[in-house]
Amino acid sequence: MTAPQRSHGLDGNVRGLIVLGVAVLIGFLLLAQAGDDGSTTVTADSGTTPAAEESGDDGGTATTAANGATSVPNSTTTTAANGGEEPTGTTRAPASVSVVVLNGSGGIKGVAGATTDKIKAKGYKTLEPGNAAPVDKTTVYYTEGFQADANAVAGVLGLAPTSVSAAPANPPAGSTGANVIVVLGKDTPPAT
Repeated sequence: MTAPQRSHGLDGNVRGLIVLGVAVLIGFLLLAQAGDDGSTTVTADSGTTPAAEESGDDGGTATTAANGATSVPNSTTTTAANGGEEPTGTTRAPASVSVVVLNGSGGIKGVAGATTDKIKAKGYKTLEPGNAAPVDKTTVYYTEGFQADANAVAGVLGLAPTSVSAAPANPPAGSTGANVIVVLGKDTPPAT
């Protein structure tokens, strides 16, 4: 009778674990590298133009590739409260977003000015604060294309994403020229 032959290599289970470990490590490195460039890519519908550079709204430089993909460095992507990415795009540089604060609290004095100062301290271009008809809840309105920026302003004020809404067809008086309109409601705490 002959004795079973012993293999001098690694056991099949050990080899499988090594291969799995290497695959996980490679996957992790690829994911880390993909999220490291600090830019946001927006894909356009048509890509018939050759690579070119154009100025973006945020003061950075947008690069358009031949395939229609546009890369805008120094942009930030807003994140919804549930951790998902906002489908509305990226925020602009705060200095390129005009914000007006209107006091609709129904009598709380100084809150529009104090709120304007808080927003201005974050680098936003602020317009002269004013008054609005009294409302119960504070709302952050946005004009077309500025939803992500309105979400960012709401975040500065500690407001929930549910407080952000598209500007009505007839926006409040005193909001002309604003991309984001903050109407403070009766739920606004007194100015400090």
